[in-house]
Amino acid sequence: MNKHFAYTNIISLPDAPQISGLSFRGFQGESDYPKMVAVIQGSKDADQIERVDEVEDIIKNYRHLVNSDPYQDMLFAEIDGEVIGYQRVFWYEELDETRIYKLFGYLLPTWRHKGIGRAMFHQAERRLTEIAATHPAGLPRFLESECADTETGKEALIKSEGYDAVRHSFIMVRSDLENIPDL
Repeated sequence: MNKHFAYTNIISLPDAPQISGLSFRGFQGESDYPKMVAVIQGSKDADQIERVDEVEDIIKNYRHLVNSDPYQDMLFAEIDGEVIGYQRVFWYEELDETRIYKLFGYLLPTWRHKGIGRAMFHQAERRLTEIAATHPAGLPRFLESECADTETGKEALIKSEGYDAVRHSFIMVRSDLENIPDL
């Protein structure tokens, strides 16, 4: 018997929208990796994100996860058995012992603005709250998510859930490798 069986069944989300064929489930192992890549690739143009993900990249990343068990910490959204989105949660501790509980996810553009992403977001928050409850109290703790400035729908969702931007980063590109100053 698969020791992760309990996490691969259908998962009921209390605030899921009523969409024909919509269901949620847990991680089912390596067979999900190509589905994850397909969702990332299917999202990158709409989100204007420059990235290239291959199944091999997902395999490498998921072999070395820290503070995240995909069988407990992932959620997949499907329409009639086809994966349309997924999310994962994890946590980490900063040098000052602050605990950060992080969530991220992807949803194909066709299925956005229908309540699916919000229901998934809430499930991620519930899971992170469960994880935090097992950790020692008394230290600073924060929920965290992230998005690029071109991911306007994701940004709107995150902000509407009460998150504030606290950190900004930039991808810097140099036009050539000539005349680089000595440091």
